[in-house]
Order: sequence, then C-alpha cells, then structure tokens
Amino acid sequence: MLITHGTYDNRGALIGAGESAKSFVSLHATVLFDVYTSDGFGTLAKKKILPLDEFPIKGYTKVVIASQFISEIVEALLDKGVDINTLFWFDFLQKKIAPVSEMFFRRSKNYSTLYAVYDLEVFPPNYEIAVFLARVEVERISLGLDNITLIIVAGTFGGVSARGILSHGFESAQWRVAHIINAIGRLMPSCKGVHHICDRNMLAKLCEEKISYPADLTERPSPEHFYLGPLVHAYHSGVEVRPFRASRAAKIHTKSFIDNFLNGAPFITISLRENDYQHTRNSNFDMYQKICYEVSKLGLSVVVIRDTDAAFSSPVNWHKSIECPVASFDLDIRMAFYEQALLNLSVSSGPSWGLMLLSPKINFFLTNILDTNYRSTSEEFLKNAQGIRKGDQYPFSNEFQRLCWKDDSEDIALEFMELLLRRLKVC
Repeated sequence: MLITHGTYDNRGALIGAGESAKSFVSLHATVLFDVYTSDGFGTLAKKKILPLDEFPIKGYTKVVIASQFISEIVEALLDKGVDINTLFWFDFLQKKIAPVSEMFFRRSKNYSTLYAVYDLEVFPPNYEIAVFLARVEVERISLGLDNITLIIVAGTFGGVSARGILSHGFESAQWRVAHIINAIGRLMPSCKGVHHICDRNMLAKLCEEKISYPADLTERPSPEHFYLGPLVHAYHSGVEVRPFRASRAAKIHTKSFIDNFLNGAPFITISLRENDYQHTRNSNFDMYQKICYEVSKLGLSVVVIRDTDAAFSSPVNWHKSIECPVASFDLDIRMAFYEQALLNLSVSSGPSWGLMLLSPKINFFLTNILDTNYRSTSEEFLKNAQGIRKGDQYPFSNEFQRLCWKDDSEDIALEFMELLLRRLKVC
C-alpha cells in the first residue's frame, strides 16, 4: 500500500468505510486495495467490503486503518498475529498516515514493561532525569523488554526534596516538576506512559510483581542512577544510548515558525543560561553576540532560546537573530528546533547536557564544560561519574557533536565558526 515515496503495491488493505476511509479513497482513487469492516457489509469505491474476522494474518504488506475504532482494530489484528510494522493509521485532518508502531502499545500479558521510578524525595527536579531515563533505556534493551512506564514519586517538601526547594525555590521547583520531569518521558519513543503519584503507598501497588528500575524500590535511590559514565560502557557494547527525539507534531510546528519567520533559511540556535543558581556557569553574552554577527554574514539565521526565567524579558536584539519564547518552556518544541538546526551553541547546562548530548539527531557545540566552583562540573566528577576526561569527546558523538574545552572566548568563537563552516560543506 503506502510507501515512503507515495506509490502503492497491490497487496494493500483499507480498514474502515466511514468518512475517514472515504477521504483516504478520494486521495488515492487508483489504489488497488481490499476493504474491511467489522461487519463486512456494503461497498466502498466499487469494492465489496469484507468482514474483519476474515482478515489474513500475512495477506498484506501495508494496511491502512481509517476508523475511529483504531485502538480496538489494532488490538484485534495483533491478537491474530499481524505484524505491527505493516499497520498504518490515516489522519484524515492532515491527509497523512503514521505508523501504528509509533502510536500504540499493547496492554496484554504478553507485552513487557520496565517501570522506571524517579523519586523526587532524592532525585533533583531538573534535567538530570534525562540521564536517568537514558540509563533506563539501556536497562530495558538489556532485559529485552518492550517499553517503559515512568513513575514520578512526589517528595515531601512541596512535591520535591528539601534540597530541591533550597536549590531552586518553591515555585521554580514545582514548575520544573510539571514542565521538565513530567514532560521529558514523552520524548522517548519507548516510554508509553508517565504517572505522577503523591501517595508513596501506591508505588508498591503499581510495581507489584513487575520489573523496575531501580530494581530494589525499598532502598533509598542513589544519585549514581543519573551518572553518564555507564552510558559510555553501554555504547561500547553496541547499545544506542541516546533515546530522545522530538515528536512529529513538534517538528511540524517548528517548521511553520522557520518558514514564516526565517523564510525557510538554514539556521543555528544559541541557548542562553541566565540563572541565579550557579551563576558562574551562565552564558557569555558578548561572545555570543559576536558569534551571532559572524553567523549572519554567512547568510544564516540565528534562533535564540532564552533561559526560562528570561524568556519574556527584553529581547537580546542581536544582529538578525530571532527569539522563540515557547521553546524555553516546551521541551518538545525546544527539541524540534535543535534537531532542525545546522548547529546548536550552548554552555554546558541542563538542556544541553540532557537533550542535545543524548540525541543522535542534534548537532551541538557545548562550552564551559569545566567549572571548579561546583562539584558536578569539576574535572574529577567528569572523569569518575560522567565518563569523560578533559579534552576528550564522548565516543557516541559524531563530528558535529562537540564539547569545547577552551576557556578563552576568542578561541571558543573561532572553534565554533570552524565547525559551522565544516557543517555547511556537508549539508
């Protein structure tokens, strides 16, 4: 039936005979296909409708479902043994199809789930959950399980830990839980559910007789669960350790922004850290403004993504740059911008260390990797916990996914522009 370049074969099936199915037929009037419905009554496009209970297990290479009862239909077909990779859903609003495998997960006893428990009583309300989830994904693959369900357990201090409140403040900590912790799991294709529970007694019931990460939920969770080092070892064993992707919907929205505000031109992003917390790690505005000017001379656009607290403040107004405040708040939109940019520039921060570094689709240039003022950015911590030594690159990163270890702003700017020019040659 439908393949990537829009042509069809003669082993296609269409399930449904209502308005959605008629819309599909109107777009593909010459397609050769069989039509099925639950009752097998009537005709569609001059074809006799067949009953769904006669649907052959291996009869079709492509099957398009155009029905509001898609969930029930998918479950019935999977129960019969039909390969989920042959199933597609027709979106009659956008006149497109999407693979069912990206949308559905089975809830039957044969479908195996790893329950990932992120305990806010111990773990921080920030982007370190990205590394935790990457570790969970490695564990899921090693166990041969089908999907992940993320369970977020509220802490006792306003939903987080006392440390979380002290580090971020009460309002900011709660915001981070809602907009980072609860949202990030949806950027992982294998994560099929996110549950936030406030009653710890519910945790045992949710995970009873199930496989969990951490394995022992009776012990206090260790901060080691969000160390990057084990991902390096997993990568060397052949596992993809970067699980995060922007959704198709987010990429459609950001493309609209790019077309309307950038005239579809190639662009880079500059993500700014402008935080009172650990302020010495903040972005060098003067350096970034100069880089923005040099980038514009190449005919490229610059999308500036501000720190969340500064997203609605006065624009930086750098030469031919444009800001997109929604990307400061919505992880999926932010991820989509990063994926579609030629290159992404940022200091070492939560979004960069969590989202950029842990995506195979994002090209990045990260600076300010070391900061001796804080343990988490010290050379010793990077080596022992994060699996990298000063001057090195992560083995899972490609040519255009770089950590910059230089300190001088002119050296940093020069190295960035050299990388951008190389990127332009291959795009």
